[in-house]
Amino acid sequence: MNCQYGKTQKQKAMRKITTSHDCPPIPVRDYDWSASREDWHEGDLIGYGRTEQEAINDLLEQEYLLLLF
Repeated sequence: MNCQYGKTQKQKAMRKITTSHDCPPIPVRDYDWSASREDWHEGDLIGYGRTEQEAINDLLEQEYLLLLF
């Protein structure tokens, strides 16, 4: 069982997704939005995207890939 902070990856994926509109001071807009799970801890996954939905999709894809392997 792969555990971090006492939770399996599946349990971590059940937490609510939170998003943030960051707009870093760079010309590339690919990282304007970020998405993570509530109670985020260092080492947890973060999704990024041009839009809020792209960031959420990126996070969900990363979580899906972790569950496969």
